[in-house]
Amino acid sequence: LVGMASMRACRNGYRFGPVHADTPEVADAMIRTLLSRIPGEAVQLDVPEPNEAGLAIAARLGMTESFGCARMYRGPVPGLLIDHVYGVTSFEFG
Repeated sequence: LVGMASMRACRNGYRFGPVHADTPEVADAMIRTLLSRIPGEAVQLDVPEPNEAGLAIAARLGMTESFGCARMYRGPVPGLLIDHVYGVTSFEFG
């Protein structure tokens, strides 16, 4: 398994996430595949700001930031491979 991505319908368009991939190329291909299934629909994708490759993919696809969010941790920062996270599941899920 080199990547996984999902999308779900929401009130306005679709939300992507989670999107995890070993490389930016895999993430780009998966995101483009999902987009091809819903042409013309609004899309929300929350890319963690430290993942510069993920932000570059979103920019190439014409996506713009609609809101910002800070992540805060109590205790040590979780040992995540953030450069493999191209879209978080959802802030609503916690």
